[in-house]
Amino acid sequence: MAKKKKYRQVPSARARRYPSARPPARPMAPEDTASAQRPTRFTAAAKAAAPRDWAYEYRYVIADLKRMGYTTAAMFALLFVLAIAVQFFLR
Repeated sequence: MAKKKKYRQVPSARARRYPSARPPARPMAPEDTASAQRPTRFTAAAKAAAPRDWAYEYRYVIADLKRMGYTTAAMFALLFVLAIAVQFFLR
């Protein structure tokens, strides 16, 4: 005889959609604000980073925008030609 399987209880769909509320965040105390404003090594490194060449880093975006522009212009031209052709053939 086969052994019965014990199924794990699955939370209901409502429980998955609406997780329990988190407690509200506590306001920062005055002594915490000083430590929050202190610069860290990460902010200093970000400021000291060399300027980026955005044209080089996003050259593929410019190519994609050009391609989309050509496609858009071709589709508008096709719509214009079809509008004229439909008027011509319906008379």
